[in-house]
Amino acid sequence: MDTINKFKSFISNYDQVLIGIAVILILFGVYLQFNIATSLGDAFQMSLFINQLKSLAISIVVFLVVFCIPNLSNLIHKYSFFFITVVIGLLVFVLVYGVTTQGSTRWIRLPFFSFQPSQLAHPILIIFYAKYFEKKKEIIPKTGFFKFIKNFKPLIIITLTIFALIYLERHLSTLVVLALTLWAMLFIAEFKKSLLVMLFLLLLGSFWVSTNLTHGYRSTRMEIYSKYSLFHKALGIDIQEIEGDSYQIRESLTAISQGGLFGTGSEGGRAKHMFLPDVNSDYIFAMIGEQFGFFGGLIIILLFSILLFRSMLMSSSSKSYFDMLVIMGMGVNIFITAAVNIGVSLSALPSTGLTLPFISYGGSAMVVNIGMLAVMLNIGSKKRITL
Repeated sequence: MDTINKFKSFISNYDQVLIGIAVILILFGVYLQFNIATSLGDAFQMSLFINQLKSLAISIVVFLVVFCIPNLSNLIHKYSFFFITVVIGLLVFVLVYGVTTQGSTRWIRLPFFSFQPSQLAHPILIIFYAKYFEKKKEIIPKTGFFKFIKNFKPLIIITLTIFALIYLERHLSTLVVLALTLWAMLFIAEFKKSLLVMLFLLLLGSFWVSTNLTHGYRSTRMEIYSKYSLFHKALGIDIQEIEGDSYQIRESLTAISQGGLFGTGSEGGRAKHMFLPDVNSDYIFAMIGEQFGFFGGLIIILLFSILLFRSMLMSSSSKSYFDMLVIMGMGVNIFITAAVNIGVSLSALPSTGLTLPFISYGGSAMVVNIGMLAVMLNIGSKKRITL
C-alpha cells in the first residue's frame, strides 16, 4: 500500500492529461498501422508495421531515459552548444554518407534503425534558442529588426547554417515547421512586433523563392496546390478541369469526402488499400477521415489542440524562463507539425513530406516527438519524488 501511495504521489507531479493524450495518439497510430498492414496482407506492409513497433520500442526507451534524468533542465542548458555542434556534424555527415531516397538525402542507416538528423535539429534548436533568449532576456523587449541582427549574430549564424544543411537535403517541409516554431518562440519571448512582422515576411519570401524559383518538383507541387486548394471555390477555379500529377491529393480528398460525418468504419474505405500512396505516413489523416468521418478527424484535431494547451499551462508554471521557453517551444513544434500534416491532407496547404506526430509511420519522427514529450514532462514536473 505504501508503494502504491508513493506511485500516486509520483504521478501527480506530472501532467497526466498530456501523458494520456500522447498514449491515446500512439496506440491509435499502432492500430492504424496494423489495419493497413493486415488489409493489404503482403509481407512488405507487415514489415513496415514491425519496423514501426521497433521504432516505438526505441522511443519508449528514450522516453524513460530522458524522463528519469535528474536535473535535466540544468544538463540541457549547460550542454546546448555541444548538442548544436553534434547536430551540425550529423547534418554534414548525412549529406556525404547518407542514404538517398526519391532524390532526397536525409537518412543515416544504422544496423537496426534509419535516422534523420534533421528531425533532431528541432528539439536542439529549441533548447539553444531558449538558452540564448534567457541570456539576452533584458534586451529582448527593446530589440527590433536591426538590433536583432546586431545583438544575436551567433544565433543567426547557427540557424542559417542548420537551415542551409537541411535545405541541401531537400527537406523543405522540416524547414517550414522549424522556422515557424522558432518564430513562435520569438513571439513567446516578447520581441518587438516590428521584428516579428519583418521575420514573418522574410519567411514568406524565402518560401516563395524556394518553391517557385528552384527545384521543379516544388513548383509543380505549388501548381497542383493552387488548383486543388481547399479554397478553390473562393479563387474561382474549376477542379474538374485540372490535369497533371495530382493523383495523391485527389485520392486524399476523395477518401475524406467518402467518410462523411461518421466514416465508413475500420473495415471499410479504399485509402488503406493503397489507392492513396503514403497512406501510412504523410496522408494518414485522410484514412482517419475516411474510416472515422468528420467527427473522428475532429477528435484528433482536438487532442493535438489540448496537447498545445496543456503545454501552455505547464510552461506558465515552470521554474525558470529557460524551462518555459523549452516546454512551449516543443509543444508548439508538435502542434505545428500536426497542423501542417492535416492541412496537406485537406489540401489547405501545399503537399509536404511531414508525418502526423505519434500516429504516422516514421521512426525518426516518433523517437524525437516522444523524446520531446519526455523533456517537457521532466522539466515541467512540480517535484521529483524517488520511488
